[in-house]
Amino acid sequence: MSGPDRVEARPRIPQREPRDSVVPAAQIGAAAPATWDSARIAANPQKAQTRAMEGFQKAAGVAQGGANARALADAPGNARAAMNRQDIADPKVQKELRSSLLHLGNAIEDQRFDPNTSSKFREQLKALATASPDTETFKGALAHVRAAAQVLDQNQLAPGTKLAFDPERGTHLSSTGLPTIDKAHLDADLYYKTADGKLHVDSSKSSINAVTSEAQHTLKKTDPDDSQMGRQKGWREGGTVAEPRRLGINAMDASKGFNGLMDDRKLGVVKDAVGHPAERSIVLGDRAYSPNELDRIDEAAKKALPGYIEDARKAHVASGQPESTFKPPYGEFVKEKMATPEAAMKSFDIKAGKAVPAPRPAAGFEMPTARQGGLIGGAATFGISTVVAARDGRITGEEAAQIGRQTAVGAGAGALTAAGERAVTPMVDRAVGRTIQTSAERVAATRLGQSAVTASTTGAVTRTVATRALGSTGVGAVVATGISAYENRDGLARGDSKAIGNVAADATVAVGSIAAATATGAAIGSVVPVAGTLVGGAIGLAVGVGVAYGAEISGARDWLAGKASKGVDWVKSWF
Repeated sequence: MSGPDRVEARPRIPQREPRDSVVPAAQIGAAAPATWDSARIAANPQKAQTRAMEGFQKAAGVAQGGANARALADAPGNARAAMNRQDIADPKVQKELRSSLLHLGNAIEDQRFDPNTSSKFREQLKALATASPDTETFKGALAHVRAAAQVLDQNQLAPGTKLAFDPERGTHLSSTGLPTIDKAHLDADLYYKTADGKLHVDSSKSSINAVTSEAQHTLKKTDPDDSQMGRQKGWREGGTVAEPRRLGINAMDASKGFNGLMDDRKLGVVKDAVGHPAERSIVLGDRAYSPNELDRIDEAAKKALPGYIEDARKAHVASGQPESTFKPPYGEFVKEKMATPEAAMKSFDIKAGKAVPAPRPAAGFEMPTARQGGLIGGAATFGISTVVAARDGRITGEEAAQIGRQTAVGAGAGALTAAGERAVTPMVDRAVGRTIQTSAERVAATRLGQSAVTASTTGAVTRTVATRALGSTGVGAVVATGISAYENRDGLARGDSKAIGNVAADATVAVGSIAAATATGAAIGSVVPVAGTLVGGAIGLAVGVGVAYGAEISGARDWLAGKASKGVDWVKSWF
């Protein structure tokens, strides 16, 4: 048996006319919306902030009264001041503050967040702008807005609804699309409905200690309605099959106080309030835990405690002290082994919880809809097909028909790619987005000398562009390959090596053309001021077209198809 022909160092690629095929049109149609979108995002890295300020303007109140009333009403001014604070020593806190506010401001513009269900949002913005970073006032406000941004970043809201910020019973909620709260004095820091039909109330705390304190308060009350967690439990239990209810608890700072929360009675109160033992409804720091997972940690601690006490007793006696003076070091155990959730998991070799990523700051860049993708893809394909057909100065009737056919295919490919991108890109982002963002932030800070705030924006924009480029390239290649498979369907049905080679070549060219277009569009968009979107989109698409049609005209596509076909024949020869 002989292997496939070795690839020539310099393959002879004959010059030829492009084949009458819709595959190049599909590649162009798939590349166009992604290229435009990548150039748009890269050209407008500050769009998120501009849009956020427009959103905060809608959150402004009416200044009635003195200076304090005017300060409270100035939501955009307080938001801007908070994001630009220079007195926050911890870069992580500074980054989370800016990211959260950017996300919420954009969410107002996107009609996903209603800041006017109470005056609390404006009060929190003022606290974030003016309170000292080491005060509970500042920490509580940051915990509140951070949790709101995380909810919006990680959840799809029910159609026609918005996230409500700290509403109370009797609050007019028609603007949010949410039902009226039916529990008096309910602590509903965040109130929203997800796409699965569940109604949520989330309680945001600055620290685990704050959660523990509330649990302790609940233990002292005989009437459930006299405590915050008792009322929250009562509200949750009022859910129905048609509209189930969920309670979430979010503690921003998990650096201390975990051992206090794991007291059996206090933990029992928290578990009783949230219910649903298998659901991760308790967020401590950067991880979400289910009641069952906290129980596992608690059980592991109880199992490890006797051995710890025995080791301490032996050490006490070995030091020459009488055994009668030994006091079991329960306090030392919990301080050493259970100071934080991470410490407990490490001490007892347990994996529990799920990481909750910080909200991304570069919101406001919506992916094209299927309709928009179709329009962009069709327009790009029409323009390019027309230019190619008219290169001799005239367009024949046959060429006009071909232009129409290719335009339709390009529009369809653009629509399919845009729709597919909306489904695939989030998965790509979950897989590699965080890594891309972290790497970009590190480069921006160390190599470019950017501040922590600017580097976070750079990282977020890079993440958005990269994940969308990867998503669109993958989806677009699948679309173009599918069209090629349809064109070669008869040969594929027979297992014809030439047909298989054609599809393989078309897939390779599709990946190259779409990736080249999106990468070039983003690169041009990032360096061309003002007109970066237009210039980047045009040049990026030109590069993509050059790859797609260049492969056709030069014969490179046929050369690839031939090599793939020979490879298939070689494999067939094994059998």
